[in-house]
Amino acid sequence: MMALHMAIHAALVDRRRSIVAAKALYGATIHLLVKILEPSGISVRFADFNNLEEVEKAVAEEKPGCLLVETISNPLLRVVEIDKLASIAKAANAAFIVDNTFATPLVSRPLEHGANMVVHSLTKYLSGHGDVMGGAIISDAEHIETLQATARAIGPNLGPFESFLALRGIKTFPLRMERQCQNACRVASWLAAHPGVDHVYFPAIPNTPTPPLRAACSRRDFSAPL
Repeated sequence: MMALHMAIHAALVDRRRSIVAAKALYGATIHLLVKILEPSGISVRFADFNNLEEVEKAVAEEKPGCLLVETISNPLLRVVEIDKLASIAKAANAAFIVDNTFATPLVSRPLEHGANMVVHSLTKYLSGHGDVMGGAIISDAEHIETLQATARAIGPNLGPFESFLALRGIKTFPLRMERQCQNACRVASWLAAHPGVDHVYFPAIPNTPTPPLRAACSRRDFSAPL
């Protein structure tokens, strides 16, 4: 959350103090936007980021300094089209921040599709051992100096031991993530076929009402062992 907070501050240093954010966000992120940033004078407007026309309308009306979205939303796993949203942000001279915690760099790399800053929770998939709390920001060249200056001023750096734990966890990250994706596909496909289940929220299931996340899994993964 500190990483996300710092990314937003860096984005708005020389831009209008206004954010257009996705409606589907992690609960703590919504709390940050509504309970912390809005009272400090930063306006926040929510939009359905799976509806590009709605996003374009919100951006045209609000003229925000920043757009904020999650690659895969928490908790309903809605997937957005990063490249198209990046074009909307660029046309409005707004910074585009993507929380990529759920997707991880193994599944999606938003900087390659036009994002300006990408935030990850080290606590979850990247570290993966439940023994460290932390976050990371990956920035493009345009924002890196502002981001570094903000970090020096605010000082939210991980300690040496926490950094060691995070790097230790990342060593096994590709193996863990591959198996987790296989297991998720297996469970989701089983639930989707179960007569007692009305709906399964999972990006690779055909009836999920968002664009498919093609890199998440394939049909071959559905039969992979747990």
